[in-house]
Parts: sequence; structure tokens; C-alpha cells
Amino acid sequence: MHSFVYKPPPQLQAWFNYTWNGHQVIFTSDYISLGACVTFHQWNFGDGGWSNLKNPVHYYNIEGNLSVTYCIDNVTYGLEDCYTEIIYNSPEEEYTATPFLLQMDWSFLLWAVYLLIFIAIIKLLVSEVKRMWKG
Repeated sequence: MHSFVYKPPPQLQAWFNYTWNGHQVIFTSDYISLGACVTFHQWNFGDGGWSNLKNPVHYYNIEGNLSVTYCIDNVTYGLEDCYTEIIYNSPEEEYTATPFLLQMDWSFLLWAVYLLIFIAIIKLLVSEVKRMWKG
């Protein structure tokens, strides 16, 4: 008796995510690879820039709508898939670096001051009670 096992043909499907950091964009590749590994990554950033990295970082010095295309290939099976998305680089989204100390939550200092005041009051009360008992 012969058994037949269906094996679907290899497939690739590409897409990406991105995060703005001022005019710098961190691109994260994502894809589905069924039966075929990705052997090549190609990015076109829409401003003439490109990359072969899997997860590139790109700085935009132009503003407006930019058509970003991410392509993946498997040369063994001759497969390719591309995903294109329009992203917008706005001049109003200018990134200003904030020093680390200004990003911290300093509310613990307020509680520390309250605690020191409380301790000072308790010490004052204890010393006053001791003085009254002696006197």
C-alpha cells in the first residue's frame, strides 16, 4: 500500500514594522517562510537609500510620504516576496534628546524628604517628652 503525503510548495511572505526616533527609523523585518529559508533581504527606503540588513536603521533627511519596500528572496526555489508601505516623515516630529536624569521619576525624593521631616518631628517629640519627665 502506498501512502501519499502532500507537501505544499515553499512560500515566502514579507512585511515589516518600524519605529520613529526623530528622523531616524528602526525597521524590523517580519516574514513567513514555509519550506524555504530567507537567503536575501533587500530594503528600499524611498529616498534613494537601501540596505541588505535584516533589521536596518535608516536616517531620513527629507520629509513627506516615503514608499518603503522590503523584499525577501530564496534563491534555491527562486522565490521572492515584497511588501511596500507608505511612511510619513514630518518636520514637526523633530527628535530632541532628553538627558537621562530628566527622564527619571524623581517622586521618590519627595517621599524621602517627607520621611526625613517625619523622623525629625519624632526626634523632637521624644526629646520634649524626655525633658518633661526629667523636669
